[in-house]
Amino acid sequence: MELRKTIRFKLPEIKDRRSGLSNITCSFDFDPNLNGTLTDLGAGGFGIEIHGLNGSQAETVKNLGTFMMTMYFEDESMMAGVKSVWHRVIFENGNMLIKCGVAIDVISPEDRLKLTAIIEKIRNGV
Repeated sequence: MELRKTIRFKLPEIKDRRSGLSNITCSFDFDPNLNGTLTDLGAGGFGIEIHGLNGSQAETVKNLGTFMMTMYFEDESMMAGVKSVWHRVIFENGNMLIKCGVAIDVISPEDRLKLTAIIEKIRNGV
C-alpha cells in the first residue's frame, strides 16, 4: 500500500553510490562531513542513502526529527527543511549504511521550481 501523497521518481541505479557518483548528492546541516545520495525524489520528499557512517553518526540520524539538507544536481543546488519519516540501518560488507525517507517540510519557491525541473528531466529520461 502506497502511503505517499506524491509520486516518487526513482533515480537511475548507480553501481557504486558510496563513491558519490550519483546524479544527485546531498549534505546535511547536522554534520557537514556527512554526505548522502538520493535514490528517489518527488515533490513531497526524497529517498536517501548515507554510506560510511560511524556509530555516533548513525545514532544522530536515527534520532533526528527535522533537519536541513542541501541537494546537488549537475550545476544546481537547492535546500529544503525535511522531516524524517523512516530509516533503516544496514551493515553491508562490514560498512554501515542508512537508508531513509524524508518528507519536505519547508522549501523556497525558487528551489521548488528547481526540483520540479529536475523531476521533469528524470521523467523525460534526460
